[in-house]
Amino acid sequence: MKTSHASLANLCCFLVAGLAAITVTPGNKVKVDKGGTAFTLSCDFSGLSMGLSEVVWTKNGTDVRTLSDGTTYKPDVGAGSYDNNTGTQTSTLTVSGSDSTRDEMEFVCEVTYPADNSTTENATVHLKFYSVASTAMSITVHSDQELTCNISGLDDDQPVSVTWKDPDGNTVNNDTNYSLDPGTVDDNGSQAAVLTIKKVKMETYKSTFTYKCSARSTQYPGSPPSSDVDVIVNLIICDDDRQCANGNCSDTNQCVCDESAHFKLNKTNPNICELTCSEDYCLNSGECIVSASATLQCNCQTGTEGVKCANFTSDPCAENPCKNEGHCSRDMNNPTDYTNHVCNCTSGFSGDNCEEIGSDKKEISEEVIVGAAVGGTVVLLGAAVFLLIIIKKNTTKVAVATVQINFQGTGEGTVQTHYASK
Repeated sequence: MKTSHASLANLCCFLVAGLAAITVTPGNKVKVDKGGTAFTLSCDFSGLSMGLSEVVWTKNGTDVRTLSDGTTYKPDVGAGSYDNNTGTQTSTLTVSGSDSTRDEMEFVCEVTYPADNSTTENATVHLKFYSVASTAMSITVHSDQELTCNISGLDDDQPVSVTWKDPDGNTVNNDTNYSLDPGTVDDNGSQAAVLTIKKVKMETYKSTFTYKCSARSTQYPGSPPSSDVDVIVNLIICDDDRQCANGNCSDTNQCVCDESAHFKLNKTNPNICELTCSEDYCLNSGECIVSASATLQCNCQTGTEGVKCANFTSDPCAENPCKNEGHCSRDMNNPTDYTNHVCNCTSGFSGDNCEEIGSDKKEISEEVIVGAAVGGTVVLLGAAVFLLIIIKKNTTKVAVATVQINFQGTGEGTVQTHYASK
């Protein structure tokens, strides 16, 4: 019997394929929502010397072609994908109408070595499900606003990447108009991605608008992104001032509050302007509160009084507590007590009341000054009397009389007299 060269070549290749080591790489995927649109899984085979003629896909150990569980399975060996240059081939499994009660499905793709018809190579392929949802919002244009995209059904520490698009279909990035927070996966497998639309952008909208969010798996990067989910934003609309409590309806049909009268828009109900304490309403560290009668009141600190705590109850400098020409003023550095004073001392003096003398100056008390004045007066009077007596007794001898008075710091003095006679 003659054997053709082509047959021998095929047999050779068949044997080599049977003996070569085949590597199977699973194409794990994540699918948004259970059921509905068909989804395709894959297994990549490498190390091949010839194309595979059969790949078996199983679920729970059963060939999917024999299952009748309400899900449609379409396996494809992928014969047309064989690449002779790289020795690779991809087999796929299309799944549709999947079991809606499960969060994950597992399949096994398996290939048998042709050489012995018993040795197999396989890989487990995961099909996970997660969902993307949003809630329509009613917001105002007069402040920053947050939109949320909620993703559930995730594994711990396996967040998805979220993409936002504006009403014109442009991808949103962190900039002067937006701030993005991707969020993290919590204990329930949920992730909340937040898009903050800043006030400068919000003020450009005049009517209801829609943003979109989509998610892509980072756990299985080969998975496609989810479909865009609409995040509908309804602007709070007013027809007249009656629909704006304590405020006015603007030309853009938004409630506007009179901030000069300390009214601000309620964060949870943009149709209400509520009385709000501002940081500078109460003076001198007074505490602002909104009273039960819907008025602003100030709780004043010690030493202050008045509607806004603008008045002081006493003058801490009234009794001139600062010595030695120190300058007295109210102590404004204690925000809870304004009855104290503070002294700004002149050069050479220190202490709370400038009572301490520095090294370059002596303290001169009132008593010392008075003593010096009195002592000096007495000495001068005594010197005058003495000179008169001398002159009377020596009227012919006295030509010149000089008086020298020396004062000490104690207020005491000495008198020296000098005269010359003819």
